Parts: sequence; structure tokens; C-alpha cells
Amino acid sequence: MLVPDLRAAYGECFTASVAQGARYLAWESDGWSLGPLVSVDFGRDADGDSPFLISGDDPTELTGLHEVDAALQAGAFVRFERDDWSAEAELQHALGGHEGLVLDVSLDRSWRLTAAAGPPWIVATGPSARWASAEFVDAYFGINAADAAACGLPQFKPQAGLVSAGWGLRVIRPVSRRAVVIAFLNAERLLGDAADSPLVVQRGDANQWSAGIFFSYRL
Repeated sequence: MLVPDLRAAYGECFTASVAQGARYLAWESDGWSLGPLVSVDFGRDADGDSPFLISGDDPTELTGLHEVDAALQAGAFVRFERDDWSAEAELQHALGGHEGLVLDVSLDRSWRLTAAAGPPWIVATGPSARWASAEFVDAYFGINAADAAACGLPQFKPQAGLVSAGWGLRVIRPVSRRAVVIAFLNAERLLGDAADSPLVVQRGDANQWSAGIFFSYRL
């Protein structure tokens, strides 16, 4: 998939990006920072169509299942940084779409690796986890009566709980003062009712992998 990663910033207090949403740094002290956060959940199409897919066929695993509308998510973040360690938590509620509550937590350790030429490489890695309310889990992993009749999977009504846990790796290579290349690799394991959903058991996999590379240029 081709994914835009447009980012904008105003001073040190406001940042916005496609991937992380818009956030405002309302308070900062002794390594702690917190503030409001707004992002977009892009939802799910039953035909598997994605606005970011540039080649290949649409996946068919979602055929016959209900769609999840895109939604604005609003909430707050808190972050703590000390030396090469950072921890962050984001709590967001969807205004429409899945209409659920989602909590994402992560911990990262970073290293600067001296390069033979040019600026140092930056390597960051650490665990992450997601908890979600019943509304979110049911929207993405539940199977209602209409779904079961259309797709042949058994009905399933999941509850709130841990949705996933994983580990991520990022490698950041500055090319110049304005350009940088970022590569990432994520391994994730679906948990609880999300992993037990017939959608995952019969059509998918509880083990999820993603990898990619970004090129960023600062104007």
C-alpha cells in the first residue's frame, strides 16, 4: 500500500499527521507531557477496499460482513521520557464509526549508532498493547445475525478486553538536514475475544505482521 505521511507542526505545542492525528501539548514538566488528541479511524469496507491500495486485488476475507464507517476519535495522551526511554498512553473515544473506547500503550528504548559518514542512525524498539471497549471489539470482530447469514460464519458477540500485544522496531536514517528514511517492522498477536472471533480463526490469523519504509522531506 502507498500511505501518505503528511505532517505539520506549529512551534513545539501542536503537531498533526495522518498516522498519529493532531495533538496539542498542554502541559510539560520533568519528562512528563500530556494534552488532547484527535485522530481518524478509517473504518472497514466489506469489499476489502482501501484508499491506500495501489496494486493487487482487494482481500475477500470480509465478504458478507458489516462495514464500519470512518470516524473521528477524540481523547488525550500522556508521555514520559527519560534518557533513552519513552513510554506513552493514548485514550480515545470514537464519535461515530465503531463508537468505542480504545487505549493504546507503548514503551520504547532508542539508540544512536554512529555512522561512517553522515549523521548517526537511530534505532528504537519496544512493546505495545491495545485495550478496547465492547463496542470497538464487536464492530471489528463481532458477527451478527445478518453477517452470519451472508458470510456463513457463526454468530459471535465479543466483549471488552485486551485486543492485541506486540513488538515494534524502527530504524531512522537521516539523509540530510531535511530528508530522512524510516523503516519499520511490527509483530502483533491478537488476544482475547479478538483472537477467538470466527473471522480470525477461520479466515485470518491471530499473528499479524507489518513492515514498511517511509521517505520524509521537511519543507
